[in-house]
Amino acid sequence: MSLGETKTPENPTRPRPVTAAAADSGLNSDRNVPKERSVGMARVLVIDDSLSAVQKARHVLEKAGYTVETLDLLIYLPQIVKDDPPDAILLDLSMPALSGINVAKFIRRYEKSPIPIILYSSRPVEELIETADQLDAAGYVQKGDPDSHLLSTISHVLSHVAQTGE
Repeated sequence: MSLGETKTPENPTRPRPVTAAAADSGLNSDRNVPKERSVGMARVLVIDDSLSAVQKARHVLEKAGYTVETLDLLIYLPQIVKDDPPDAILLDLSMPALSGINVAKFIRRYEKSPIPIILYSSRPVEELIETADQLDAAGYVQKGDPDSHLLSTISHVLSHVAQTGE
């Protein structure tokens, strides 16, 4: 098990995404069991290779009341998507190991029901719009946009899902 993973009580062999508290502690995360989310608290999984982008997103989202988790090994993504899906995924498109486009396609292949994916990238807006359309993403946020845009996009996407079930 790598740093930043914790085992779930239901399946001790499957690591769970790391919560901010566990990731920020610097301790072996086996000692940092993720807190259970309360009713109504949306859980956002941030997938980005940039530590500074993850920390910024985490700070903004947690301050607004969201539970933020990160994933340091994509090998666990299929199980998470199938067995414990987040309410939304904030996904970087430009990662060296595996492109965000391929990660989004991977998510779509394994999800039991649609998980809203919000693209989070420094790519030009026109490219984000086109890519969001191709991947059936729920929205996009350009890195560097005001924090309020990130929050309003996630809030809008989650409200839409709550109202329509889509």
